[in-house]
Amino acid sequence: MMALMTLSNCTRYGLEKWKPEEHLELSRHYMSKGDFKASLKECQTAYDLYPRSLGDQAMFQMGLIHAHPDNPQRNYLNSQNAFETIIKKNPYSRLRGEAELWLKMLAHERIINQQLVGRKKELRMMQLQIQDMESQLSKQQKSINHLINRQKKITYSKDQLIKARDRQIKDLQRSIDQLKEIDLSIEEKKRRTVQ
Repeated sequence: MMALMTLSNCTRYGLEKWKPEEHLELSRHYMSKGDFKASLKECQTAYDLYPRSLGDQAMFQMGLIHAHPDNPQRNYLNSQNAFETIIKKNPYSRLRGEAELWLKMLAHERIINQQLVGRKKELRMMQLQIQDMESQLSKQQKSINHLINRQKKITYSKDQLIKARDRQIKDLQRSIDQLKEIDLSIEEKKRRTVQ
């Protein structure tokens, strides 16, 4: 009977030790499949059930999940908080060095993101300036087209006027020529009569 109780205690101890590891393994599995919500839930369960034995590992895993580039709910602040929790609550953890490294990388990432946000704002301002310039250019092009059309009409009107005057000049020249002939004819008749 005593052996059975000892076996029972060993089994119970073995299962208790195995459960938190199972939660962390499940968390890694879910993370590898891209199910970050389930992965976080398993980490939180391991942390809540076994904060002393596996708290630092669970917190480290949570930090990785929150910082994962494929995580649509990626949150660098939550990731930073997880790594800082390891340093504060488990200062002698074997994961402390990695947590500190991750904090430095997250700080660097934050700086890069701030620069990226600044660049995106600059790009947006430039795009707005380009749109404004394109709008002004379009207005100027319409104005130029209007002036070109007006110039064409004026040129056409001038051409028509020149052609009309050319016709008038030709008509007047014909009239002058006819008058000259008449004049000559009259002169000729006068000379004949005088003779």
